[in-house]
Amino acid sequence: VVLWEDPAMTLILCLLLLLLGIGIPLIPWIELIRLFGILLLGPHMWYFGRVRRRAAAAEASFEESYQNSSAVDAMRMVEEEVEKLSAAEIAEEESAAEAAIRAHARRPAAERARAAERRRILLEAKRTVSSSCRPRFPPFSVQPDPGRSFARPMSQENTNPPVASPADVMRPTTGCCSRCGCCHCLCRSRAAPRSAMLRELM
Repeated sequence: VVLWEDPAMTLILCLLLLLLGIGIPLIPWIELIRLFGILLLGPHMWYFGRVRRRAAAAEASFEESYQNSSAVDAMRMVEEEVEKLSAAEIAEEESAAEAAIRAHARRPAAERARAAERRRILLEAKRTVSSSCRPRFPPFSVQPDPGRSFARPMSQENTNPPVASPADVMRPTTGCCSRCGCCHCLCRSRAAPRSAMLRELM
């Protein structure tokens, strides 16, 4: 039995890790990944690339023949292309319908009966608006409610407040000035704030 305490096994593992640490950075990983992608996806890409190239070549030849043809031949080519596209669409719709019929036939009889009953009920039901589509609460009304309003009419004195004119504001004050001792001085009107003068006038 080989244990981790065996010096020989520990030395071998250490040497292997050392060799891997030296060799892994030297491996050309990009070239190997490209080679792996070519081997894995190369056939798929080549096949579908060939299909696309064939379709592009056929479309280019059709466009060239359409441009070089006369008006009658161009109209005939357009009609043929429309018929071809219509036939392809019809075939696709028929295949989808057949697939749906086959899927319905694979369902159990009880499930088919429940689906038929549900379809019958839905066809006979009246068309109404679902309750989930209706608003949970009534819409907000923009009409004023006098019973809940705190608005009150303004009094006459509040509607026409007194307004001081510029002449009253700049009018010189009477009496002697405390700063220079002269009468009818403008020092007070110049030094006093406008708000204080308005309060005195009011």
